[in-house]
Amino acid sequence: MPARDPGPPPDPAAVAAARARLEEVVEVFRRAAERAVATAADPRALPMGITETRHHATFALAAVGAAFKAALKAARPDDPHV
Repeated sequence: MPARDPGPPPDPAAVAAARARLEEVVEVFRRAAERAVATAADPRALPMGITETRHHATFALAAVGAAFKAALKAARPDDPHV
């Protein structure tokens, strides 16, 4: 495979901001997942409550994926494979 031109270097401030955002979103997911597991483990929890907290955790996980993709794009702005 031929070597590729790495393109211009990434903006360090943009990469740092993307990493910080990713860390924030991961923390939100961790809290949502923790809440969902705690709700599911509660024998008094209603099925609707379990479903709602599971949905919150699922949406938070999707946000982690989006933040991860944005961080990769900030690190390699000209790479079409990122």
